[in-house]
Amino acid sequence: MVTEPPIPPATSQARRALDPPEPVEVVCDGDRPSVVTWRGHRIPVTRAMGPERLSGDWWDDGYRRDYWRCESAAGDFTVFLDHAGEEWALQGWGD
Repeated sequence: MVTEPPIPPATSQARRALDPPEPVEVVCDGDRPSVVTWRGHRIPVTRAMGPERLSGDWWDDGYRRDYWRCESAAGDFTVFLDHAGEEWALQGWGD
């Protein structure tokens, strides 16, 4: 039996993080996420805040990521673009 993945709830008081983050498909309007597809669910983004850019030291397994806090009718969630492979991932959502 296949169970449906949880959809982020409409209210957020605590953050629920995925470990590890899960890959998502993201459609952008310019550089801002406008639609996120996670586990087959298409989630239109009503507001995207960011990016918050983080990077690590190049000599210590460096990384470069742009994090976006997104709001949708289903709730709020955080995605990031990992510039190492230009891949998007879902970090977590409000619970």
